[in-house]
Amino acid sequence: MSSLPLQFEPMLNDEDRARAEYYALLARLYFDGPDARLLAAIAEAAPVDAEAGAALASSWAALQSACRQADPETVGFEYSRVFISTGKALVTPYALHYASDSMKERRLVQLREELAALGLARLGGAGIYEDHIAALCEIMRHLVMRGSTVAAAQQQKQLFINYIEPSFRRFSIALDACDETLFYRHVGRFSKAFFEIEAEALSMV
Repeated sequence: MSSLPLQFEPMLNDEDRARAEYYALLARLYFDGPDARLLAAIAEAAPVDAEAGAALASSWAALQSACRQADPETVGFEYSRVFISTGKALVTPYALHYASDSMKERRLVQLREELAALGLARLGGAGIYEDHIAALCEIMRHLVMRGSTVAAAQQQKQLFINYIEPSFRRFSIALDACDETLFYRHVGRFSKAFFEIEAEALSMV
C-alpha cells in the first residue's frame, strides 16, 4: 500500500497504518479539492502492490497519473461544481442519499447516537453532516487509529456496514456517470476498490 507522510500510534500494525492512511486521504479528497502539495504527494507516492488487489493497484496508478496532470484550481472548481454546485449537487456526497429505505432522517439521528457512544461528535459550525463521505472516512480513520484490537475492529465494522457499505457502490457509479468528473472519477474508482477490500475484510471480523 502507499506511504503518505502521516503519523500514527505505535500500537498499530502495518496493515492498519495503511488503512488509516487511505481513509485520511479519502477524507481529505472528498472534503475539498486537493491543493498542489497533495496532488504532488499522491503523484510521488509508492505504487500499490498488486498483491493488495488488482483493482486497488490499477485505480491507484490511474489516480497518480491524474494527479500528475491536474491543475489545483481546475480540480477545485470541479469539486465545487460536482459536489456543491448551486441548488442540487451533480453528485451527492452524502451516504444516506443512496440508502434504499425511507428512514433517512432517522438513520442520521441513529448515526449521531452511535458516534456519541464512541465519544465522537460533529464540531459546531462544521459545514457538512455526519453522513458525508468525507466525514465517514475521517471517522473510520479515527476508529482504525484506536488500535488493532477486537473491540476496535467491531466498531469499525459497525460503522462501515451500516453507512459506507450500503452506499459506496451507488456513489461510485454516480461519479463515473457524471460528465463533469474528469478528476474525481479516478478518486471514485480508487475509493470503490478500497471499500470493496474493506467490505470483505470487515465481514470476517
